[in-house]
Amino acid sequence: MATLIGTLILAIGLPAWAGITYVGLVRARRGGALPEPRLPRARRTPARKTAYLAALAYLAGGALHVYGLSYLPFLQPEDACWFNAGAMVVPDSSGALPVSLVCHGEEIVPPWVNPGLLVLAVTAVGATVTSIVLALRRPAAEDGAGDQVRGSDLEKVADELRVAHAEGKGAVELALLSKDKLGSGFGVISFIAVFRMAFDVPIDVLQRAQAWERFGWGAAQISDEEFSGLLAPWLTD
Repeated sequence: MATLIGTLILAIGLPAWAGITYVGLVRARRGGALPEPRLPRARRTPARKTAYLAALAYLAGGALHVYGLSYLPFLQPEDACWFNAGAMVVPDSSGALPVSLVCHGEEIVPPWVNPGLLVLAVTAVGATVTSIVLALRRPAAEDGAGDQVRGSDLEKVADELRVAHAEGKGAVELALLSKDKLGSGFGVISFIAVFRMAFDVPIDVLQRAQAWERFGWGAAQISDEEFSGLLAPWLTD
């Protein structure tokens, strides 16, 4: 009975843990927000790719463990040896982790099950840790993190952007102007902050706009036309 309860806990708990880990990592990378379907898809960062690998390893490990547990006795111990070895005897020994069923001194569980579980477990844990480390230690060059900028300076640049927009400048010209005005302080945070102050552009839109090719942040980039299209609804008089 204890074996049955332990098997059920493992069979239900491991896949559930994998699912929770996957959802948690993905939502953490997205900041808890759902993607806007009409906007360009956010690039897949190394941290996100590693999180996907961890989720797959957890799911594969859970499926393999359930397969191994199918060899073990449940209600009638002798049935396990009867169905798997053709002998109506009580198993010499059995265990859920490592998965084992011994009948008449012979191991019944396939020899590749436990090594496979070990490889998947190491992969899942390693990928999870790596994903978290990558998410916390994104290099400044990739993130476009500039020097710290005072709020008053951001407000001043935001005012200049509004004036320039009133003079007919578009998204591309305004972005280049903000980059020039902020100098070494220009980065992802300051770009989002100043456009948010100036034109009340939603943060999720600005997060997508930061992939503009002229910023040079990250691998996946969008063109001038895509950048202008993203910001157009908030720059149209």
